[in-house]
Amino acid sequence: MSSQTSKLRAFAALAILLSGVVVFYQNCGGFQALGPSSLSSESFGVGAFSTQNPPGMESGGNLYSSDEFQNLKNAEAYAADKAQDPSRSVHALFQDRGLCVVRGGAGKFLAPMDYTTRASCEALCGQMTANVNRVCIWRNQSFVGNPELPCLIRGGVFATRFTHPNLIRASCQAECDRLAAEAPYRTCDWGDERLHEPPKGVECRVDGGAGVSFLARRVIFSSRQQCQEFCDLNGSAEYRTCRYGDEILRHPDENSKCEILGGAGVVLRPIFYGSRVDCSASCESFPQNPNRLCYHGKERIR
Repeated sequence: MSSQTSKLRAFAALAILLSGVVVFYQNCGGFQALGPSSLSSESFGVGAFSTQNPPGMESGGNLYSSDEFQNLKNAEAYAADKAQDPSRSVHALFQDRGLCVVRGGAGKFLAPMDYTTRASCEALCGQMTANVNRVCIWRNQSFVGNPELPCLIRGGVFATRFTHPNLIRASCQAECDRLAAEAPYRTCDWGDERLHEPPKGVECRVDGGAGVSFLARRVIFSSRQQCQEFCDLNGSAEYRTCRYGDEILRHPDENSKCEILGGAGVVLRPIFYGSRVDCSASCESFPQNPNRLCYHGKERIR
């Protein structure tokens, strides 16, 4: 159904309603006979604007004709019993349009609300630069003044403590502050902005001899005691290195360090810590470098 047809039908229904009210008033003695008390819901029997006919007028009374009355009742029943068809919603029919609202910092409307494209809404908002505290909204999403963006708060080991797809900055900051006591090493992100991060020096790293992390992340944030506990949990990793901030909590024996260099001193593999067997095997994996130098601790093995 076109929008013009819908409007015509709406106007027709309104005209029928008004004409019926006029006739009913006239039957009650004319407008002059009706004072304010005469316009109460009791005057109509069932409410001033009900689509039900007053008692005794169900079959051809003066308020509506039988057909008009039945049509209105059918429309009432359809609206009450039928769910809206999503395919006929305004967003489905006009996928590029949405409600545009531009308000000042005190909430005053700076322009009439309009159902338009986002580009048009942004252009309208751009004309209001003199109102530095304005809020511009399209389809219930603020894009100037007080935008709603994803809010993500994670603990020191990056477990999610709070998440919300759409929050204004102040609300995200409030959620971040609320978790200050129970998650002191949290990170709080609002969209691409980092609202809070742990202080420098609380980074915890537990790496194996070849530099592979034993933690869920290469770096987590924790207390020194927690970091030491993470380090101890991996006690079977003889060549691990544990760091808390700039402090070395544990370091493998220097005699387990393996260095593999090319003939010109170029590093063929990053330094790692392991057994002599591991170092020798790594050295032999570079046959294309016949002049390489391989060291395990202070021992040159090639």
